[in-house]
Amino acid sequence: SGIVLKMRRWIKRKLENRKNKKTTIYMELLKLLILSFVISFAFLIVVDRVTGNLVDEYYDSIDYEERETNRYARQFQNYIEKNDLKSTDKKKLDKWVLKKRVLLIAIYKKNRIVYNCSGVSASALEDQDDWSAKPYKLKFADGKASVYIQGVYSYELYYYAEIFSIILTFVVFFSIVMIGIRRRMKYIRQLSNDIKILEAGNLDYEIQAKGKDELYELALGLDDMRKSLKKQFEVKNEVMKANSKMVTEMSHDIRTPMNAIMGMTDIASAHIDTPEKVQDCLRKISLSSQHLLGLINDVLDMSKIESGKMTLAEEVIELPEVMDTIVSIMQSSVKARQQHFDVRLRHIRHEQLCCDSLRLRQVLINVLSNASKFTPPGGTGSFDIEETASENAA
Repeated sequence: SGIVLKMRRWIKRKLENRKNKKTTIYMELLKLLILSFVISFAFLIVVDRVTGNLVDEYYDSIDYEERETNRYARQFQNYIEKNDLKSTDKKKLDKWVLKKRVLLIAIYKKNRIVYNCSGVSASALEDQDDWSAKPYKLKFADGKASVYIQGVYSYELYYYAEIFSIILTFVVFFSIVMIGIRRRMKYIRQLSNDIKILEAGNLDYEIQAKGKDELYELALGLDDMRKSLKKQFEVKNEVMKANSKMVTEMSHDIRTPMNAIMGMTDIASAHIDTPEKVQDCLRKISLSSQHLLGLINDVLDMSKIESGKMTLAEEVIELPEVMDTIVSIMQSSVKARQQHFDVRLRHIRHEQLCCDSLRLRQVLINVLSNASKFTPPGGTGSFDIEETASENAA
């Protein structure tokens, strides 16, 4: 059992190493060519054997040899008559025989050989009995002669069958190579389409990485780039949302002190002959301006917008002064709506506080501004600030 367990672990490691092993496009192409060659070679052997058997069956089943020999004998007789040849006109006879390529011919007169085709030994065919086929009595210019014709027709058919097998094998080899290349081209086209999808702005589309070659590395790189771009756009959108949110909040906060400044300016203009009134308006304008300047400084501080966080200052303030500033800022808008608000400090034992005065004014002004906004014209309201004991007090 221990040996079996070790063998399983060894096989598992081999499979994992093979799975994680990276290849190149050149190696993939080489493997494809080798595989195509092996399959094509095996196909050639099978096709060559099949075509050879078919040629043998065809050659033996229809008296092909006898029929072809009779046909060539007729052609040879026509050639002799057309050119008025003698049985000894070797050059012209050789010309016809060589043109046919598949024939061996010998001519006998009175049991004596007078012509044999090139490549056949005359001494070997001196006796007519050496021929197994029957002779053809053909008429020459110098009289009749016995002509023996032996054809190698089957070799011609085998030759054509061999050419057919080679061509068919090449087609198979080329087809296998093209199928393999087409598969890789299909993946390349898929990556091209993926890039177009990313260019269109769809960063949620996940790129599928296949294989272990350079195209696999390219697909991983493209998907990593997609994730990086998506993350950058998400951060950018968050910054834009934070920016929009801050601008919206600041526009609401800025509107209140601006209204106060405009209201106090109108009051001062209407009481230009009353120095005390003008002085009071200018003081309130100064307080509203200081509050407005603090808000504007926050808007210009882009680091706060980008981070989406507001830092709180720690400073000692006088609560009555802060409330006086708030009342001065809100007074003009309240009077414009003919409203009456009572602002009271109740049970305040600690008038000095440690906080961010700008943020405190923003909160209290927003509360009073909303109260004035949702109170009908001519209505009344009250705003009480009360100090209570802390639950964590010692």
